[in-house]
Amino acid sequence: MSAEFNVEDNRSRGGEGDKNCCAAEFQCANFGFDHKEPDLFVRSEWGFSIFYVIYRFFVAGYCFVLLIYSGIVYKYGPKYFIFLTYWSFILLNVNTLLLFITSVIGYYKFKRAQVYLEMPWYLKMVWVFYNVSTQAAFVITVLYWVFEYNTSKTLNIVNVTTHAVNSVFAFIDMLVTAIPIRILHAPGPMIYGATYLIFAPIYWAAGGLNEHGGTYIYPLLDYGNKLGLAIGSSLGTVFVAVPLVQLLLFGLYKLRLTFHCGRINKKVTQRPTSIETRILQAQTS
Repeated sequence: MSAEFNVEDNRSRGGEGDKNCCAAEFQCANFGFDHKEPDLFVRSEWGFSIFYVIYRFFVAGYCFVLLIYSGIVYKYGPKYFIFLTYWSFILLNVNTLLLFITSVIGYYKFKRAQVYLEMPWYLKMVWVFYNVSTQAAFVITVLYWVFEYNTSKTLNIVNVTTHAVNSVFAFIDMLVTAIPIRILHAPGPMIYGATYLIFAPIYWAAGGLNEHGGTYIYPLLDYGNKLGLAIGSSLGTVFVAVPLVQLLLFGLYKLRLTFHCGRINKKVTQRPTSIETRILQAQTS
């Protein structure tokens, strides 16, 4: 069987495992979405496995069913698309679908002893959607349960999925996938949040109403009666909450690497390259 391998030993991987890890993380190259080991975006942290593909199928299927079900249950019509919750749930669906498709492609290539020699465009797209949707899931969960939810509301499967299970999936993915997190990718979620926070006042100024006939989409965005709160919460979310969540995700990512590599008491954190991973799997299979 012929195979084509990328024989470069990329241990630093854009800053991973480097003694100057923090300094390396802030290199200008890390603003982009290129990576020396594209295989990381199509497998779990523990390598290639059919169980990872099955996991990706389950998550994508569950999210898609709930997306369709939410549209049927709530009957918001066009107003479905005014809520940041459902912007983010649609984004989560796109992300889980892309991760499932690319996991199938990656497993297919793995079974034929092939590796990516460079980062293809569709894996760069996966990285963008993964980063933004993961951020959005955590931010939506915090904003909803801290500022929006009250005990008089009736919880149902859609409500819980879009405001709690979304973050559970995102957290599990942080532990399971091999996809890296970059601090300098924070502008992506910030742009996403800013886009919604530009849409919301335009919708209000145009006379748009919420599902109950109110003049605001969310109480925090009541531009007519609480303009200062609306502006403050918008700026705080984009310029404070999102960067902090990105740092939190980066910290979880580094903990994942430390746990996986068994180097808890060492300063250098690194994991085997794609080729090393495949050699180890071949030896144990």
